[in-house]
Amino acid sequence: MPGTRALSDADAIVWIVERDPALRSTIIGLAFLDRAPDIAVLRHRVDRASRLVPKLRQTIRATTPDGGVPMWVTQPDLDLDYHVRHVACPPPANVDAVLRLAEAAAMRAFDPARPLWEMLLVEGLADGRAVLLLKVHHAITDGLGAFQIAAHLVDLEPDADQVPSLPAPPAGEVKRRLWLSLEAVTERLQAAGGRMVDVAGAARRSLAGIAADPASVTKALESVPGVARLLAPAGSRRSPLFQQESSLSWRLALLEVPFPALRGAAKAAGGSLNDAFLGFVAGGLQRYHEQLGAPTPAVRITMPVSVRTGSDATAGNRFTPVRFDLPIDVADPVERMRRLGALATERRADPALGLTDTLAAVLNGLPAPVVTAVFGSMLKGVDVVASNVPGSPVPMYLAGSRVERLFPFAPPAGAALSITLVSHDGTCCIGVQMDPANVTEPERLVRCLQGALDEIVALGGREGEETP
Repeated sequence: MPGTRALSDADAIVWIVERDPALRSTIIGLAFLDRAPDIAVLRHRVDRASRLVPKLRQTIRATTPDGGVPMWVTQPDLDLDYHVRHVACPPPANVDAVLRLAEAAAMRAFDPARPLWEMLLVEGLADGRAVLLLKVHHAITDGLGAFQIAAHLVDLEPDADQVPSLPAPPAGEVKRRLWLSLEAVTERLQAAGGRMVDVAGAARRSLAGIAADPASVTKALESVPGVARLLAPAGSRRSPLFQQESSLSWRLALLEVPFPALRGAAKAAGGSLNDAFLGFVAGGLQRYHEQLGAPTPAVRITMPVSVRTGSDATAGNRFTPVRFDLPIDVADPVERMRRLGALATERRADPALGLTDTLAAVLNGLPAPVVTAVFGSMLKGVDVVASNVPGSPVPMYLAGSRVERLFPFAPPAGAALSITLVSHDGTCCIGVQMDPANVTEPERLVRCLQGALDEIVALGGREGEETP
């Protein structure tokens, strides 16, 4: 069919599991601007980006009325009046008012008849500032893919007079799906029982026609324990405070810290920025549990690990969710960062991460209700999703306005909360998304996270250090 192509297996799973509303995958971003941008230039840049990134002009349709292979279908026209809107910030016209708008956007499901993204320009903040609220479905892209898309929207210079011409809208292409599997994986899944038996059956059916490759088989055998960890049901959450069923409501909060200060603190502990990030997350959760009289040794965390390469297409999902128990009972911040850094490094080195596409293909061959149940059992036992996404080290301009801060909110997708860091122009911007059914005192949690962040930075952040 002209103008259509099948979703990748990873994108399809993100879409299919939304049969359970608690597993919705809506990404929210808040770009704080030094002034309101030229709306005509903004619309032109968005129109141009939609012609260069086909998914921005596509919807998702099933091939049969009862489901079938989900396909990207190119729409003949894009209604920019729907997708790019602007409003005056409601009273009191401050950051809290913007967060309330963002919470409402995060709680609203996408219209499946339209492309799965929206922009809302919020004007009228103090000193003429504005905020661009971006809402994107995870089926379109992951965190790093979002920055690839953003490259078509922003400039590195403030002059917005020179705007690129519009290319022709994309016509789309037909793309066949690739089904792969490994016998060693299916045996382990079969032994796990329950829903894993269905997964194993799909894997066995997909083996037909696969040529023998000794190197691949060796890698598969080495990966079996990791695959079991990836797909095993998580059970209940580890935190005694996060034991309620997920609601469909969200509370959002912002934290920030100078990039050189956080990186300097990481160096003081002999670690990386990600070690400092995990150290602050663990420290904040430790404080929160202790203040509410429920100390716990660990929480269960999912940490997305990018597997994107330079040859991957713009947008799409190229990450592996790594799940493990995060110790939060280490009082000393230096020792905490070192232990968590070693644990994260160990999980990233798991050979099973190389089988992400294979496993996605296997799971995607199952009926949609089974896929939803399998992923629900994996995701709803997670306490927190923590993601660290590299951003731009230099200033960016959007239709003539400087992007001063860029705050991300990754979807918790069944977890009690998500904490996401993006480094932008010398500042680490941190978005916190909380389910109030489980995080019953969100303001307290934010204070605890801020206290842990201050503790980490105090280890040796150097304000004057240059941003790489």
